[in-house]
Amino acid sequence: MDEIELEDLITELFFEENEFNSGSERIDIIYTSINFNSNTFYEGKEGEIRQFNLSPQISYLNSNGLSLSYSAVYLEEFENKWDLMSLSAGYSKYFGGNDKNFGVHGFYNKLFYAKSTENLYNDIISLSLSFNSSNDKLYISNSGNFYSGESNLFQLVSSFSYSFNLSKKRNFKNSLEDSGINKDYLKNNYQKFNFSPILNFYFNSETIEFDDSFVLFGSKNFVVNNKTAFGIVNTQIKLPIRYNLNYLEIEASYNLNFPNLSNSDSNNKINSYFSIALSYFFGI
Repeated sequence: MDEIELEDLITELFFEENEFNSGSERIDIIYTSINFNSNTFYEGKEGEIRQFNLSPQISYLNSNGLSLSYSAVYLEEFENKWDLMSLSAGYSKYFGGNDKNFGVHGFYNKLFYAKSTENLYNDIISLSLSFNSSNDKLYISNSGNFYSGESNLFQLVSSFSYSFNLSKKRNFKNSLEDSGINKDYLKNNYQKFNFSPILNFYFNSETIEFDDSFVLFGSKNFVVNNKTAFGIVNTQIKLPIRYNLNYLEIEASYNLNFPNLSNSDSNNKINSYFSIALSYFFGI
């Protein structure tokens, strides 16, 4: 896995923060999903090996803000195909009047690898702030992520999305008595079809080793130095279309990466890939 870092893929493992308007009654949710990406990237750049990846996930969430998650990644061309697994724990708090438009989110992720490899990250600590408009269309998030392991990395991600409803239909029964389903279920018994473009900016700060040389008494000498670099590494546009039927969601997305073009890296070019996601959640 040395030649293919999984920073962007790790990010995709953890679903965006969810808000439950539960009033005084706590809601407990089990969330399951599986995501397919047609290619694998690091910092928006295509790896030396072109391969698809598949990432299933199961999570527990409740309306008090707690979330627990288990995720895994299947990589097509790896000898240990299920090489990466992750356990995550997080807490979210919403505020800002009745609509609670603002959120603060903290997450800790522990990463496990099937084969021990140097220069990979073992832990991720994330803190983010989010804003969700009252009409649930505009979503803005800014997160800081610290990756630790054989090497350390700090990442800042700014995300903007806007949802366009293409169609929406509620399927209410004639009466609660006839339906045999409680009122809370009927509130969610609907079909929805929307288009939600997403713009992501990725900024990284990491320590880079480089060889420097100097001449002393007529001979050339070499020394290894470190420097810290920070800047934008990728701009990503995602164009997902989502269909919801009650608690089932199907998403198909066309995605574009615009990696930083400031150097001559042959892999540092605009690229695209497709992704398909299937998710389902239910109360417990």
